[in-house]
Amino acid sequence: MRVEVFVGGWEHACCGESLRRGDAVEWTCIIESDGSVHETHHDLDGLRVTRVEGTVVDLRYVPRTGESTRIEHIPSGRALSGFDEHDEGKLFAIESDDVLTATSETFVVVVEQSG
Repeated sequence: MRVEVFVGGWEHACCGESLRRGDAVEWTCIIESDGSVHETHHDLDGLRVTRVEGTVVDLRYVPRTGESTRIEHIPSGRALSGFDEHDEGKLFAIESDDVLTATSETFVVVVEQSG
């Protein structure tokens, strides 16, 4: 089963890791009232949560305009902020190889769940 998980915002900027297709993930996620699933690792007490474990099969960048673009990888929060000497923090569109200008830090990670 595949699940779309929203990753980003202050949590990714703070301590988010880079993600690529094929990466294994084990996340505790918040389930929002609209049913959307958001990766988090802060302040989970009293929230509706679910466990997402599996393999990353797709990555998308979602700017404020709402039109998502498939990307090569999600840079770490440090890289997006310009503080990672090993990662420039650039977003590359898969279909065009265009470098995207990040106007927000919202990403969708599609995970093929184990089991």
